[in-house]
Amino acid sequence: MGIPSDMELTELQHYVPLFSGCSPREWQGLEQIMAPQFVEAGEILFRQGEPCSAFYAVVHGMLKLRLEEPGIRRVVGFVQQGGTCGESAVFSGEGYAVTAVAVCDCELMAIPAFPFLRLTQRFPNLALRMLGWISQRYHAHLRNSTRLAMQNADQRVAAWLLHHAAPRAGALRVILPPRRIDLANLLCITPETLCRIMKRLRTQGLVSVEGDIVHVVKPEGLQAIIAGMRERPHPPETPPRDTTTPRISRA
Repeated sequence: MGIPSDMELTELQHYVPLFSGCSPREWQGLEQIMAPQFVEAGEILFRQGEPCSAFYAVVHGMLKLRLEEPGIRRVVGFVQQGGTCGESAVFSGEGYAVTAVAVCDCELMAIPAFPFLRLTQRFPNLALRMLGWISQRYHAHLRNSTRLAMQNADQRVAAWLLHHAAPRAGALRVILPPRRIDLANLLCITPETLCRIMKRLRTQGLVSVEGDIVHVVKPEGLQAIIAGMRERPHPPETPPRDTTTPRISRA
């Protein structure tokens, strides 16, 4: 991977939603402070709780966001081309909220925190757009959490595929994480369940799979699954209830 060219920097402004509304002067200021950064597969970009030194835009590759608590590591999201991460920590002052790990070799653009904050003093609208973007992400996370609690396994997979499908050459394409267990972890299902559902979607002709690339052939079919219009053979995977204490009935 090489340093992004001027053409790639121009494209970066268009395919990163956080930057797409920048004025020419704002974008010029961002270009002056951002710098390319490369991380290898498996490398940790930043750790949960660390002071925020920068936030990042993904030019090529994929990052995994992981929540880490004592004895627990849980995947809470993926950041692909055009996505950003770490921006909320720029304003919170509490360090990074999650740990970011490269799932493959990644080419990033790093926007250092303090120069960015100085830039927002010159361009207040830049800060307002960023806060608006952070708010949208927060509300999207709440909606996704609510859907996960209400959907069965098939609906979760269908919804994730549709949400991450991007148009490529007239078709919808999704890049899967190399480790399927990470996606299963995100969707709160087992890897075996994920494999069965993907196989069923292929058999039904809704998707085709080439390695880590999923082509969405019939998006309306995935929509039907989400809407509950197809048979739902798998109930939501939830922890079993505690039945150790029997109910005592009174005469």
